[in-house]
Amino acid sequence: MVYCMTSVFYALAQGNLEATLALAQPDRVIAAEKAHTPSRILEALAEDESFYVRIRVALNPNTPVKALRALARNPETLYGVARNPSTPRDILVSCVEGKESTRVQLAKNTEVPLDLLEQLVKDESHNVRFAVMESDRSSADMAKIAYYLEVEHDTLTEGFAVMVLSKGIKISSTELSALVALFGPKVAEAVFNHSDFSRGSILARQLQEYGFAKSENVPQR
Repeated sequence: MVYCMTSVFYALAQGNLEATLALAQPDRVIAAEKAHTPSRILEALAEDESFYVRIRVALNPNTPVKALRALARNPETLYGVARNPSTPRDILVSCVEGKESTRVQLAKNTEVPLDLLEQLVKDESHNVRFAVMESDRSSADMAKIAYYLEVEHDTLTEGFAVMVLSKGIKISSTELSALVALFGPKVAEAVFNHSDFSRGSILARQLQEYGFAKSENVPQR
């Protein structure tokens, strides 16, 4: 293995295309994901016979746009291109209409434009909406849209409820109470820390059952 790793790094350091393409598949995978791999080698690896090599190229932020466009035309590697922060906007726009797996990766892209993220939060797929909520860039407005879609589709989960509440959306005490009744302690803690939680409400007494004091800022155990 030491010899193989040395061969990979030597080939890349020399910028030797032929030597890189002659490597075994595991070594070509390494070459495909390295940040310092020369552009012309990444372009060649984008046409590799191995899916595992091509998908690493699709995910590599240093992959040339020309190669990303070629990889985007292949359904097998499109989801990798969707996740790549260097992918041009026009390709990302097309990914919005892609398969669920592609849309999930698009939602996880740290550089996806906010207007596309706003489209994805209304996606028919719970998995896509969840991926949007995991993004640090999702706003309270997005969280509110996502929350009501989860309720509408009857796909709301404990994890999604906690995540949405952490975004600080405006929600009624009745709805907060329903979430606590439905999911229990973890959601109770999120509700306790929510800006709309009134410590003088019936909800406060409900939270006491899970060990959350009305007048404290921390849960009592």
